[in-house]
Amino acid sequence: MVEMVLTAKKQKKASKQKDLEHVLWNWECDRGVVPKGRVRKIKSYVCINVTIRCSYLNIPPLSEYQDFLFEKITELQNEGLGYRRIGHWLNEHGYKTLRGHEFKSAHVHSILKKRRLREEKINKPYEITYGDWSIKKV
Repeated sequence: MVEMVLTAKKQKKASKQKDLEHVLWNWECDRGVVPKGRVRKIKSYVCINVTIRCSYLNIPPLSEYQDFLFEKITELQNEGLGYRRIGHWLNEHGYKTLRGHEFKSAHVHSILKKRRLREEKINKPYEITYGDWSIKKV
């Protein structure tokens, strides 16, 4: 009984292996690469120039303090405070800018603006440009 179960499992595994080999064979033939010593001649190639532009490949990560300041400023702004009052609130509670200075309204505005620009840059779709198409015969 045990031998029959093992034999059935081996046959099922062999069947899966043959199916996999068949799929790989078809895929490799479509690519023009033929395994097992067989040769398939490639008659021509299609050459395409593709240019992809991304503006967010080199954006440095934000520190935890920067994230905290942005969240706190956004929270205070949603409560109805203006830039100057948010700056006074941050100074009263002992927060400093990243360079160790006291907050002013311009700092608060800059943090919000730069985060908005960063998000726009990250979420901007990339551009794909297709150039010349040509057929190269072998």
